[in-house]
Amino acid sequence: MVSMLNARTIGVATELGFDAAYLLSLWALVFGLQWRLVPLQAAQRHCARPYVLAFTLLAAGDSAHVGLRLLGLARGGLREGLVGYGALATAITVTLFDLLLVQGHQRIGRERWGLLPGLLLALALVRLTLLALPQNHWAAVVPPQPWSLIRNLPLLALTMGAGVLYLGSHGEQQRWQRRIGGLLLVSALCHLPVALWIQDHPLLGLLMIPKSLCYLAMGLIVYRRLPSMAPISSP
Repeated sequence: MVSMLNARTIGVATELGFDAAYLLSLWALVFGLQWRLVPLQAAQRHCARPYVLAFTLLAAGDSAHVGLRLLGLARGGLREGLVGYGALATAITVTLFDLLLVQGHQRIGRERWGLLPGLLLALALVRLTLLALPQNHWAAVVPPQPWSLIRNLPLLALTMGAGVLYLGSHGEQQRWQRRIGGLLLVSALCHLPVALWIQDHPLLGLLMIPKSLCYLAMGLIVYRRLPSMAPISSP
């Protein structure tokens, strides 16, 4: 019994530590992006704004989800209500995050919303519609099946589609976009087992750690690229 309590204490302390470090890192990244946005030229700002807004929304949504989870753990355990509605907040913002990345890609490439970007926009609208339905039971700490999978499938397809879109970027100057595409695919692959089996295997929730690290890695790539971000010149 003592060993079980010690293991639980270590697990909670580890989660608290990682979540706090993640949120602090994410907000530091957001403030850095906002600071780098200010001196940009108009054309650069046009391309950079979707990325800055994407990470700002991501930080806000994760603060609601992770912050309320931290509060629950600090008080001795997760409770229904606040944690579930925190999950709703991040479910909305992560959907908008992917959509804003698609918009940023389109602005840099001076591209119209063709078949794949249009499909990704439709997936985002389907996802947001599903989030509004009562079957989600947002007050629950653990999302119910099969609805958890139903509402997450459009998001997984959206994230993977955005990854494919970014991986299709051509040219040496767009190598940073291909890196973001790879990170989007890795984040989706980390999310998939959680969406499928978290109810029966709670430890799968640990996969959200590498998923979160993918977001931070994408943010660092954007931070480094932001001062030189501009529409691709026509050949």
